[in-house]
Amino acid sequence: MCWKEILESEKASAQAELLIREKNQIHYRLTPKGLPVLFDWPRGFARSRNPNQLYWAEDRLSGLGFVIALDGNIRSYIHEFDDRTVYADPRSLDSIDFKVFLESG
Repeated sequence: MCWKEILESEKASAQAELLIREKNQIHYRLTPKGLPVLFDWPRGFARSRNPNQLYWAEDRLSGLGFVIALDGNIRSYIHEFDDRTVYADPRSLDSIDFKVFLESG
């Protein structure tokens, strides 16, 4: 096999693995209209939480009034106010990120 064939084979294998993960793993909705992402979706150099750490973060978000919604394989962390909605992203080990969206209308 030449290098080109090896690289093409590795690329095809990685794409097949991603398709399986896309179908079977939990996705995280981080914005109202954005596409959901996999847990390890690239976030720069941020380290991800392990399952126990994610459980802690979800418990913390629940204590802050966030609803943890699961729709099929899409999970979201949402806190709704009168005129805004906050989405939380607890995947990073060192922080929980929040995005605030104003309601239109």
